[in-house]
Amino acid sequence: MTEAYFHHCLERVLSCALCYDLHRRKRTSHPLEVKDLETKISWNQRKLSRKKKFSKKWKRQKLSIQKIYSKKARILKDFHHKLSTEISKNHAIVVMEDLKIANMSASAKGRLEEPGSNVKAKSGLNKAILRQGWYAFRQMVDYKLQWAGGKFILVNPRNTSKSVRNVTLSIAITGRPKLNLTA
Repeated sequence: MTEAYFHHCLERVLSCALCYDLHRRKRTSHPLEVKDLETKISWNQRKLSRKKKFSKKWKRQKLSIQKIYSKKARILKDFHHKLSTEISKNHAIVVMEDLKIANMSASAKGRLEEPGSNVKAKSGLNKAILRQGWYAFRQMVDYKLQWAGGKFILVNPRNTSKSVRNVTLSIAITGRPKLNLTA
């Protein structure tokens, strides 16, 4: 496959919590029910903390929290499946950033000798990053594109947030894709 072919087929770039289809100018965000369920979970966990551990009411409350977690997981999984199916049906080539999610969601707590700064803000960011389920979504898009005969490419996330006029994708001899962006 030539560089011109990749440039021609490059229609989809995914980043953060939003999927932005360059061809249709359509923006998709996570379902709103997830945020409501997280509020419900925290409220139920506070109720659980006031109950005597391993009592009948404690067990009932614990079960209700588990049901809410299961519902949240099913909603996110459904959303990821629907969006990845739509992407794999409408696009022959999908290019995605190869994000290191474990590094992005690392703790800012620091050590006793060198305590971290903005720990609370970083913990909120970590929660938001992990709530998205990027890796699971990436795997779904990958296997659905393979089924459909499409091509899934991971690129280095360096400089992909810049607004660019010209995007070219080249594959070196090693087979590792490289995205060239010029402003």
